[in-house]
Amino acid sequence: MEIIETAIDKGKVLALNGKIDVVSAREFQQKYDELADIKTECFILDCSEVSYVSSAGLRVFLLFMKLQHKNNGHLIVCGLNQMVYNVFEISGFTTIFKFADTRDEALALLDTF
Repeated sequence: MEIIETAIDKGKVLALNGKIDVVSAREFQQKYDELADIKTECFILDCSEVSYVSSAGLRVFLLFMKLQHKNNGHLIVCGLNQMVYNVFEISGFTTIFKFADTRDEALALLDTF
């Protein structure tokens, strides 16, 4: 898995690439650990290049959400393919995350906060 971090006006975009399974979820968790001490108004998790998410990966998404909730920040997940979105839906995560189809749509959502 590859994670590309990009700074934006209100926070950071993390572009995730590959499968987020039990092994690569550790990398994702390490990125979370690096960013957990930094108050960021918004994280956009761009998943347009993610082909699979396991329960271990969902756990890290949830950690990011809890961090942003604690910091009164925002989290937007964008670019999910239908199979990965179904994993979020089956897990009940579609009720707690904000979603956008594309990164551009996610960036436009920032103006509403």
